[in-house]
Amino acid sequence: SQIRALREHRDRLEAGLRVTVDQGPGGYRSPPMTGGTNWTPMGPGPPVALRTGHSGRALAITVDPTNTDTVYLGTANGGVWKSTDRGLTWTPKSDFQRSLAIGALAINPSDHLHVVAGTGEFKSSGDTYYGSGLLSSTDGGDTWKELGTAVFDRAQITRLVFDPTDTTGRRMLLSSSAGIYETTDGGMNWTALKP
Repeated sequence: SQIRALREHRDRLEAGLRVTVDQGPGGYRSPPMTGGTNWTPMGPGPPVALRTGHSGRALAITVDPTNTDTVYLGTANGGVWKSTDRGLTWTPKSDFQRSLAIGALAINPSDHLHVVAGTGEFKSSGDTYYGSGLLSSTDGGDTWKELGTAVFDRAQITRLVFDPTDTTGRRMLLSSSAGIYETTDGGMNWTALKP
């Protein structure tokens, strides 16, 4: 269903962005090219001047299953960003958290306002950002609660999923540089399935 939502989102973006090249508030836009891959920078993006904000590399993306206009983006060292207009504008949602390195994002399939972000960026290079557990929001990213900071301190969380058969949204699984873990209490306690 997430793939279908992303395809629908892509189709709506393509239909709405067939304009000539211009520099607007969202950056450069260009018309789709026949026979090629068409990408339009939607942001958040690198700074144009020193006073503008930026996000870093985009590592994770998830689309609200009840409203495909709402998209969350996790970045290497810029935190969680949210768009409510199909990616035309973006708002930073986690600027004041302990870790802004977001390696994974998931939305509870039973509650679209429950968003969880796994911190830490996993790359085998010298510029990897460490994480500090998970960030959990029950109001669509407006406020965050830290989870698993003792278990996942300095770890990089690379994948995070809610169990789709658990309607309470309390069972989640994740993969990280520390191993594969499971929680059945909403993230308060984690059990190593494969360290």
